[in-house]
Amino acid sequence: MKIKVSTADSWFSKCIRSRENWVCQYSKKSFPRNSQGLHCSHFHGRRNYGLRFEPLNCFAHSYASHAYLGENPSIFNAWALEQLGEGAMDILQEKFNDIN
Repeated sequence: MKIKVSTADSWFSKCIRSRENWVCQYSKKSFPRNSQGLHCSHFHGRRNYGLRFEPLNCFAHSYASHAYLGENPSIFNAWALEQLGEGAMDILQEKFNDIN
């Protein structure tokens, strides 16, 4: 079942993509402002409402990068660790554990 995208989801997504200057953090490809080709990618999925709007949990990824990392969680995990660092990943995991 697909998760409905709320107005808050749309604005939060724009904030994440704007934070990264409309550049995919994985492929480094640039996108025009408001492009549908650049997504707000969640490390812990959007179904986890407690982390849905957590900036540490979100990255700007192209459609291709989002799909690739989603299909390869071990690669996504290693990449996110490199991006955020061990301390931030520990904080994110603690938040995930507290919510679940």
